Amino acid sequence: RGEVSRHREAIFSSLEELASEKERTVQQATLQGAQLEQRRQAAELQIRSSQLERAAAAKEIAAVTGLMATLQQDKEAIERESERLLREREAMARHEGDTGQAAAGAHGTSAAGPAGAGPAE
Repeated sequence: RGEVSRHREAIFSSLEELASEKERTVQQATLQGAQLEQRRQAAELQIRSSQLERAAAAKEIAAVTGLMATLQQDKEAIERESERLLREREAMARHEGDTGQAAAGAHGTSAAGPAGAGPAE
């Protein structure tokens, strides 16, 4: 009877150890699973964050590109206006020169001197 009791105690003891080991294994597996899930979620958040940063950068690039195009158009318009004003100023200067020569001709003077004052014969 004592031997049966010892065997029974040994079996119960072994079963308890196995149950405890199984419980520790399940707890460890659960903990590792939770850690892996946490890492997966962190990786997903990092990927999403990177996507948002790229999208924001793309929008900024598009905005800057649009502004640069507008500035280039403004610059070209200013250059055209400046050229137009320069041509207009040159035309006015020529017109004033022509008007000045016509006025001098009307008063009988020219670049060669008074009217009728040609070389003596």
